[in-house]
Amino acid sequence: MAATTFLSLTALLDEITALAPVRELLATLRAHTGARVHIAPVPGAVRAPLVAAIAANTTAPVVYVVSTTDAALRACDDLRQWIGDDHVLIFPASDALPYEHMSTGSDILAARMRVVRRLAMHEAGDGAPLVVVASVRALMQPTLAPAELQAGSIRLERGMQCALDDLVARLIDHGYRSAPIVEEPGEVNRRGGIVDVFSPGDDLPLRIEFFGDEIDSLRRFDPRTQRSEAQIGAAIIGPPHEFPLWRRDAALARMRDIDTSALRREALDEWLQAFEHIRHGERFEGRAMFAPFFRNDADDPSTLLRHLPPGAIVAFNDALLLAQHAAELDHQAETRRRQQIDAGELPAAFPRPYLRWRELAAQAESLTLADFSNNERP
Repeated sequence: MAATTFLSLTALLDEITALAPVRELLATLRAHTGARVHIAPVPGAVRAPLVAAIAANTTAPVVYVVSTTDAALRACDDLRQWIGDDHVLIFPASDALPYEHMSTGSDILAARMRVVRRLAMHEAGDGAPLVVVASVRALMQPTLAPAELQAGSIRLERGMQCALDDLVARLIDHGYRSAPIVEEPGEVNRRGGIVDVFSPGDDLPLRIEFFGDEIDSLRRFDPRTQRSEAQIGAAIIGPPHEFPLWRRDAALARMRDIDTSALRREALDEWLQAFEHIRHGERFEGRAMFAPFFRNDADDPSTLLRHLPPGAIVAFNDALLLAQHAAELDHQAETRRRQQIDAGELPAAFPRPYLRWRELAAQAESLTLADFSNNERP
């Protein structure tokens, strides 16, 4: 009986990368920054190793766009087999539908914030591939702009001067909620000279111990046992949400300009209650629905794509089908919007809380697009 030969996926990926058509593709993507490259026909089973090969041979993060959440989960599993768990992230879609009085789940929010923060910290040339997998719906949902992420982040170091009261006030102003014990992302607590805070996107919350106005200690801690871990030298506290809650005054001004005269009585009461919650900086179910009022760029909100460096590669799992799926999601949302307006549930001028496919394409203008398709003509 012939001996069985085992080949690791890493070695197999090297073999795939060495194939002449793959070498040609990689050379084209490197040489033509900002190009639109149509690759066809590409069978479905070949697409994950091709994305892995691209990621392993580029210094910038790669975004892989697929149709649905289930497709994104499958693509993540496949890619992790090729390049490892630490090099593949999923950018999930919020479970809240457009115009729905529902907040994004804390686990989904944390995962989305983890991706944008990881992209902000990614250093070109560190040799580590990074692939972010996103469904069409996830990509259509806005997130913080890079400038907003930077403005809403706080870097702390052991030994630095930092007024404790000012730090807590800033965290509350950014949208963190005060809690008796910090257990969930988005919570902050102060006990004497100790501040606990759980930033969405972090695996563990942060414990900051002060000596006067000096940071004496920074430690991660287990939210279940509240036990601290080893000292760390520095930490970044990111924003608690995907929209700039610190722009409360601007959001309230925009809400005042909305004509609510056609709302039925109960819907108007809910609108006024939401207005008061926002005015007082309070958390409430459905707060994320009002995110467009907090954005300065309400007509052109940022997406994941704006967190990529120029020339970074976005791989489409058949761009034509993805565009069709985006159009279906837009149609469903527009139907829901029209029904709510007719029922007196939504003001007619309520801003659209998502992007359409052509708007995503505009944000990808400086990026390199690789379209994997079964159709030989784009």
